[in-house]
Amino acid sequence: MRNTLIKVDDIDESIEYIDTIHGDSKGWITKAEINKNKEFSQWHYLVGDLLKQDFDKENIYISMSTFYKPMRRIETIKEIGSLFIDLDTYNTKFTKTQILMNLEENYFNRSIPIPNLIIDSGRGLTLVWSIEKVPYKALSLWKAVQEYLYSQLKEFGADRKALDVTRILRVPGSINSKSGTRVTILEK
Repeated sequence: MRNTLIKVDDIDESIEYIDTIHGDSKGWITKAEINKNKEFSQWHYLVGDLLKQDFDKENIYISMSTFYKPMRRIETIKEIGSLFIDLDTYNTKFTKTQILMNLEENYFNRSIPIPNLIIDSGRGLTLVWSIEKVPYKALSLWKAVQEYLYSQLKEFGADRKALDVTRILRVPGSINSKSGTRVTILEK
């Protein structure tokens, strides 16, 4: 890959991820977990407290947006600070490596911008673009950009069900129990 992306090594990936997405966020961030009994739980933290949490567990997620109160609902959105696409690569004829090479050669800086983070989520990839934080009022524009990114990436397994502003995604450093692998930042 070209020097437009930097390999991530020897850092606490969960902190890197949270800092890239939420950095100076003022709102509540949702941390969620699906336990071994497949029970879903979620908690809400301000960024400083979230950074103190343990992410070295199975099936840990955080919200991509923040909320003005500890409730993960569209009507409580405070800040939108990223765009993201979840690629379910296991639903395609391509390997993760083939997809990454194709994106680098034919998409990045052409039809889509280079993502700030590329995550190996276990059975797929997540592309994350940091944006200047915008309020709920910008939701319609944000949705339009999400739809555009989806349209460009659907052949690579883009998940239409993972485009919503209240979305939670896997945290690097956690473990995907379906694949038995650690979620990792591939490039930033």
